[in-house]
Amino acid sequence: MEPYVFFGDDHGLKVKRDREFGTEFAWDLPMIEGYAHEFLENRAKRPSVDRFDGVNTPGILEKLAADRFDAVLALGWHTYSFWQGFRAARRARIQLVLRGESNLLQPRPFWKSLARRCLLKRVFRQASAFLAIGSLNREFYRSHGVPDEKIFEAPYFADNDRFRAGIPKREEARRKLGIGADEFIFLFSGKLVPRKRPLDLVEAWGRLPPASREASRVVLIGEGALRPDLERRTAAFPKGRVQLLGFRNQTELPELYAAADAIVLPSDYGETWGLSVNEAMAAGARAIVSDHAGCGPDLVVGGVTGEVFPCGNISFLRGILQRFIQDRAWLKDERRRRMILDHIAGFTMERAAEALRDVF
Repeated sequence: MEPYVFFGDDHGLKVKRDREFGTEFAWDLPMIEGYAHEFLENRAKRPSVDRFDGVNTPGILEKLAADRFDAVLALGWHTYSFWQGFRAARRARIQLVLRGESNLLQPRPFWKSLARRCLLKRVFRQASAFLAIGSLNREFYRSHGVPDEKIFEAPYFADNDRFRAGIPKREEARRKLGIGADEFIFLFSGKLVPRKRPLDLVEAWGRLPPASREASRVVLIGEGALRPDLERRTAAFPKGRVQLLGFRNQTELPELYAAADAIVLPSDYGETWGLSVNEAMAAGARAIVSDHAGCGPDLVVGGVTGEVFPCGNISFLRGILQRFIQDRAWLKDERRRRMILDHIAGFTMERAAEALRDVF
């Protein structure tokens, strides 16, 4: 089978303002090269990938009715465009494969859970196979009655090779940041928005003993609504101890991840996975992940690749930061660092593609 991709929006390809980043950008890597694709007309009154009604592509009905395709792989169900695609696949009698990111971590009122279950029931019954990005996603499908034989392991992945290429630039990247070779770097990478909880990292670090703060730094990559709050909080620390680097594009990230000793993901339930953890681990960093983030059970092996902490528990997070600083010689042990790289090597595009092939 050869892929043919339909896009409902060109978000990230052209310079546009991102609502949560609060800045204009376009990704600086080629995103649509090497495969056949087509952009569908988006007839939404207010086009946006952040709203269910922000992607409306009725043209998919005609495209799938042309009887050119063997199967439809849908990467979610969070915009109206996906539901139009489900209906088109059903009418054209084309096999449907689903790959979503949902899990059961977020508590919901009974009526909301029931309404969601009823909404998904028909499309789940229509789908012939499901690609699970991780263990929590698999449990989500099981909870909706999907049998194990219909679920295929297709791990969430980043381009490991691209991020691993930053490792030789580690010392140079640290010099650019003005950070010494023996200082421990805690990195946050993502939108500076409430659901990502970047202030939790800064608050936990600020509660460390003075000697531990002097032996470490916090580096935050990203933009968003919480930047003014972060600037006010970090103004109390000596200059340079907490660095707000702002938005950084894709080509800049590998060496910044390689400069770090640990990535911290304090997110709440809105983090269905946490791809920045994949990226940082591919560059050799350990992971400190909230128990509300979907990637924790799969990416974090306690005492090996990182640690998991209760979301919002600043004291618990502070304790992990302290232990990591005290054991900062850990990453100088190449055998231990290799454990991180070996673990993330199981989360690749090749494995995800193999799972899709297994469906057929």
